[in-house]
Amino acid sequence: MATTSSIHFTVNSSETKRPIFFTSPLKLIPPKRFTISCRSTKSPPKSPPDLSKNTNTTTKTKTQSLSDQLKPLITTTLPPKDQPQVLSKPKSIWVNPAKPKRSVLSLQRQKRSLYSYNPQVRDLRLFAQKLNDCGSSQEAFLASLEEIPHPPTRENALLILNSLKPWQKTHMFFNWVKTQNLFPMETIFYNVTMKSMRFGRQFQLIEELAEEMVSNGVELDNITYSTIITCAKRSKLFDKAVEWFERMYKTGLMPDEVTYSAILDVYAKLGKVEEVLSLYERGRASGWTPDPIAFSVLGKMFGEAGDYDGIRYVLQEMAAIGVKPNLVVYNTLLEAMGKAGKPGLARSLFEEMVASGLTPNEKTLTALVKIYGKARWARDALDLWERMRSYKWPMDFILYNTLLNMRLRGFLRI
Repeated sequence: MATTSSIHFTVNSSETKRPIFFTSPLKLIPPKRFTISCRSTKSPPKSPPDLSKNTNTTTKTKTQSLSDQLKPLITTTLPPKDQPQVLSKPKSIWVNPAKPKRSVLSLQRQKRSLYSYNPQVRDLRLFAQKLNDCGSSQEAFLASLEEIPHPPTRENALLILNSLKPWQKTHMFFNWVKTQNLFPMETIFYNVTMKSMRFGRQFQLIEELAEEMVSNGVELDNITYSTIITCAKRSKLFDKAVEWFERMYKTGLMPDEVTYSAILDVYAKLGKVEEVLSLYERGRASGWTPDPIAFSVLGKMFGEAGDYDGIRYVLQEMAAIGVKPNLVVYNTLLEAMGKAGKPGLARSLFEEMVASGLTPNEKTLTALVKIYGKARWARDALDLWERMRSYKWPMDFILYNTLLNMRLRGFLRI
């Protein structure tokens, strides 16, 4: 509700006081009276002061300036000085109602690393690609190294070493860096070189690098031992894998998940069931959590031995730890149950796999059909065949041959 405030002010022109620099006679002007009105929404209107009631007030009014007389009006109508004033309408932020509200709205969503802005990275990657494309001979490789765009510092050398694909060129570049004597060769350079050689299954060269690390006083870490053991396993040098695992265990290093799974597979392929179980229990006691690969190794080992109790032990361990089997684990356990002669449990395991959302592949269906054929479960095999055609599950020649063999033997009528 708007109100009006009025101030009556009288200007007396017959004031005797005037500045000394006026020399001309002052012309008398009759007094004038005017009113100042102001609308306010905050306070009720105030009545104008009565100047005739008090002569002292009239005297003070004559001597007060206009700003002093307007001060009561300013304090009641204008906002305080410390109150923030909105000069413009703030920008609105659109929020998607379908998504949860962010706890903090960051103006800088993703902070890019300074590494990507390094101008040397692009040049070094192009140079590494040039090394990959050059000839495989040592002379051609060394000739290409003379065109390196930037000095081979520790970071630059490590970047090039990681970008080389053929293990031969990785090995040559590693030896070239050693001959430069620009910085000490640390464990990470040996690990990168060993991982590249592992793709080529060059266990002898990897073992030579490991012995070089020992002689030069370079520390072998968990990644070094894991690379050596997994390369020995891929090269089917199971005795070497066990040897390096024992050396690792003596140093006090704890194996990681990859090393545990690899050495379990090595012991299983060597037929050392007791060593596998002992290593499994020792790893569990040290805080190791088995992954699906480790359980696949255990299931395959018990399946080849026809040990149904061992297969049931694997299933119980997976349920206790909370590890969900993947397709590889299901296939391994199905083959193990087929060798153990448990078609009923194999069927239940297959239904559990389908209910979990996994789609069986050719290996899964072939293993189950072989189990049904061996047990002469023609009705279950026929039901499986109908589901295969209905869901369009994949089939290969091995599966077709298995079904054809069952048909010829009279176990299946399609």
